[in-house]
Amino acid sequence: MVCKLIASVQALDIVNTIVLSCEVGYAKPDPRIYTVALQPLDADPADVLFIDDTPSHAATTETCGMAGHVHTNAEDIVARITDLLRLPN
Repeated sequence: MVCKLIASVQALDIVNTIVLSCEVGYAKPDPRIYTVALQPLDADPADVLFIDDTPSHAATTETCGMAGHVHTNAEDIVARITDLLRLPN
C-alpha cells in the first residue's frame, strides 16, 4: 500500500530505498531500523541525512552516525541538503 502510494506521486525515482517498519519489525526511534535502512544503500552513515518531524527520531539517527534533521520548513531542509552535499548556495 505505501509503495503504491509513493509510486502514484512519482516519488520512487527520487528515493534510494524504502523501509517499512511493518516489514522489518522495528520502528523509529529503534536504532535497528536505521541500520536496516543503510544496508541496501551500501552507504557510509556519515554521508546520510535523515529528515523527520520528530526530534527524538532525528537524534537517534545521530547515535547511528548519520546526520539527523528535524523538519520545520522546506527552506531549512534545502539548506541542510546543500550543506551535506557541499553545494554552492
